[in-house]
Amino acid sequence: MDCIEGMKLLPENSVDCIIMDPPYGDNSGYGRMDKEIQNNENPLLNCQALFEAQRILKQNRTIYNFTNWKHYPFLTEFIMRYTCFNIRMMLVLNKNRFGLGYGFRNQHELVLVLEKGKPIYNDNDFSNIMNFKVIEHNQDTHPHEKPEFILRKMIKHSTNEGDLVLDPFVGSGSTAIACKQLNRRFIGFEIEEKWVLFAKKRLSQNILFSLNDFERREENDQTENADFGLDERQRESPLERNIPTTECETCEYSGNN
Repeated sequence: MDCIEGMKLLPENSVDCIIMDPPYGDNSGYGRMDKEIQNNENPLLNCQALFEAQRILKQNRTIYNFTNWKHYPFLTEFIMRYTCFNIRMMLVLNKNRFGLGYGFRNQHELVLVLEKGKPIYNDNDFSNIMNFKVIEHNQDTHPHEKPEFILRKMIKHSTNEGDLVLDPFVGSGSTAIACKQLNRRFIGFEIEEKWVLFAKKRLSQNILFSLNDFERREENDQTENADFGLDERQRESPLERNIPTTECETCEYSGNN
């Protein structure tokens, strides 16, 4: 279902947190496989979703809005002029290696933290810079897929068990999985049928080991050095190189709805 039409069906003040990772409207493919996202030609889609979010988000609650360096100046101007949200913070997601490009190669993503009222947060040590391993993409991964580790941190920071989280752009279902793991309720919309089916498949899998064990493994594996593990040869190379990392099993949960 189209997220704008779906959000219009939701009652006022019904959602406790919104996590959205919309198409950026640059009408381009992603990565070496040049993957495409439906509706990526519309740069106003993010603004339309935020406009609808004003009505359905509860007072004193938070939105985490993924964006990029090209789109966020326009997006922040829209938020300040035409919505009720306050821009509380910009999170910087540092990848453990840089991506493709010529002249300058991107190694970070951005998340705008938007507030409706004055939310209460659960973590006193939540940094605005988060280091993470990039997802190794293949034919089965969504081009905007985010690590569940990051999504869980956001969900735990801004919600409690039983709260309702909305993801208007579900993609491959990572936010839904994080909500299941943390005993949060979830609602989401996705316009591409193949990703709806893929998300359902991921959500139907059984847990492989305990969530606490998985989080310890993920947190221990986050990069801490300023050079993100790159040696001199890798920093000077014009080609993207993989950094050796420890592989972790996927942790999906099919708990009670």
